Parts: sequence; structure tokens; C-alpha cells
Amino acid sequence: MVMPSACRFAAVVMMNDVKQGLLHSYIRHFDQWELVVPQLSIIKTQLPDYINNLMSTIAASALHSMKRASAEKQLADELKKPAPGMFFNVFFFGKYLYDCFSETKRALCTAQNLMLDFLGQHVAAHSASEICLNKRGKLQARVTVTCGCGLKTLVVGTDDINPKTNAKKAEVVRSITTMYFTNPPRTPPRK
Repeated sequence: MVMPSACRFAAVVMMNDVKQGLLHSYIRHFDQWELVVPQLSIIKTQLPDYINNLMSTIAASALHSMKRASAEKQLADELKKPAPGMFFNVFFFGKYLYDCFSETKRALCTAQNLMLDFLGQHVAAHSASEICLNKRGKLQARVTVTCGCGLKTLVVGTDDINPKTNAKKAEVVRSITTMYFTNPPRTPPRK
């Protein structure tokens, strides 16, 4: 994924993982993503009620709670179930499309592809950004994006994929663990 030049690292993002990457971000922050990518709310209505309930439980639960861990495991197990008679993989222009798809997995894959499209359109090398550390000391990029609901700050949490290898290379590759939106910091009025 292209990151703003201030980041000084390349980034990769996982798909179909309830604990990190695009699916995790959608599950944890679906209300925020639906504001910036309205089509996601349509996809959410296509999901079965029990999947929506699992997503709501994960989004509302504390990070290391048993309730969240149980809901994440149930959702991950549900996504591993193949649809009867469908056993194939398809990649199209770098987007993951099918893998023993159930309707649920197909809808969640579509959601992730919409998120990738949003990132491709709104996060570029010239985007206004800053790098900071979160409360746990993990590197975050904060990228200002303009979307239909106005100006937002996209917070991109990252982890070092391979610290030993990256220490020896000029270009560091980081894995995006999560993404969520905040309102941009207010600039004080000029006097």
C-alpha cells in the first residue's frame, strides 16, 4: 500500500483476519468506515444477524476481554467454513475475490475491497500525515483524508513485520494492524 512520504516505510495489509488488517478494522470500526464509505452499510445489511451480533460484540468489547475473544473465535470459525460445492481461488488485479465462499465471506471480502479502494483513492505519497507512537509504543501514521463527511484523520496502526531483516534494509516494511478515523485536530483561530 502506498503510504505518505512522511511515513518512510512501505506497508502491507492483511485480508480476512479478524485480529488484524482490513477485516479487523471493519469489524472493530464499522460505524466509522460506513461514514466514509457509505456502500459498506449496504453490505452490512446483507450479513446474517448472528454475524452482525458478533461484529457488534467485538466492536463494543475491551481488547483482552473473554467476550471479545469468544466472538472473534466464533467469527473466525464461521469464515473458515466452506460453502457447499465451491472450492476455488480467484485473484483479480491484486484483489482477493473467492475462496470457498459462503455468502457471508463474499460480503466481507467485498467490504474489504471497498476499503482498499478508499485507501487507494485517499492515501497517497503526498497526503498530509504525521508519525507518532500510541500508548503501547507502537508506531502509528495519522493521515488527513477528505471524504464525503468532511475532513478526517485516518489512524493507521502498524507493526514491524520482521525487525531483524528490516534493520538491515533501507526500505522498511510494516504490517497494518488496524485503521480507524478520528476528527482532525482543531487549529486555534487566528487573532
